[in-house]
Amino acid sequence: MTWTEAFFVAMMGALVGGGVSLLVQRWRYSVDQWSSRTTEFCAEVTKLADAASEFWLAERKKDDTKLTADVMRVRGGLMRLEALQLPIQTWCLPQDTTLLSTRFGKLADAITGGDFLKPTRKADLNRALEIQGAAADLIGHLHNSRVTASTIRATMARPLHKRLNKWTSDC
Repeated sequence: MTWTEAFFVAMMGALVGGGVSLLVQRWRYSVDQWSSRTTEFCAEVTKLADAASEFWLAERKKDDTKLTADVMRVRGGLMRLEALQLPIQTWCLPQDTTLLSTRFGKLADAITGGDFLKPTRKADLNRALEIQGAAADLIGHLHNSRVTASTIRATMARPLHKRLNKWTSDC
């Protein structure tokens, strides 16, 4: 083998190795970003579940002026979660996106159901427990979805799912 052939083989090996390294670094960066967003979302879910549980554990009297502020705080938390959910759904696999939406709906129903806007009511321990259970279910599903979507196989399949969904929606 001449020195030019050996040089060409070495250069091709370096280019292939560099390309693979670049792809792996990009994948690791996206996994780190996904983990960060998941952690942020889970912290918001926990904060909202705690605020909603406090709301339901407090007995409301007829002259309660704090009710409106508490309702707005809980509704604001739900809106914040809806906004944080959008980028997470783009990362999830399609079946996980459906399950995430279902579990988020269960949490929202647990929080705002029943006598949510009623000015007078007794403390509802079961509702507070239901909220914490729905939040735990959502957080557990989200972490499971993060692990599933972080594999190299899922990362490579994600663009194919997006193209397929776009193609089927255009038809």
